[in-house]
Amino acid sequence: MFVDVFFNYPLIFDTQYMEQKIDLEGHRARLRGRFQKSGFEGFHEYEIVELLLTLCIPRRDVKNLAKRLFNHFGSIRGLLDASEQELRQVEGIGEVTPVALRIIRETANLYLRQTAEEKIVLNLIKEQRLLQEKLNIQN
Repeated sequence: MFVDVFFNYPLIFDTQYMEQKIDLEGHRARLRGRFQKSGFEGFHEYEIVELLLTLCIPRRDVKNLAKRLFNHFGSIRGLLDASEQELRQVEGIGEVTPVALRIIRETANLYLRQTAEEKIVLNLIKEQRLLQEKLNIQN
């Protein structure tokens, strides 16, 4: 009986919702495609924020939120340096986004630190080899 009742009623689709969903998915795909093609070349900074937000807010249009965040903090650095409390003051920010942005910031910091450490080690090795060569020449 449940099956009869379920299948006898026509499904009602909210076509406006479906069109927005398709457009949202297309917009995100276009942003990702632009990034994959040439990195951040040609992006406005708010679009970079928007791309970051798509990682932590999966099913919502984040363009206006990205613009609000960018306008509020003035730069990507300002946004990523903001505390979780400061981020939550911006309308539309939930509980996950401040944590996700902190993860992004900390990952970038770790990457830069490891890169700098690697360069220091490589420079020390290079200097050690040069010194070794000088000592071998002098002997």
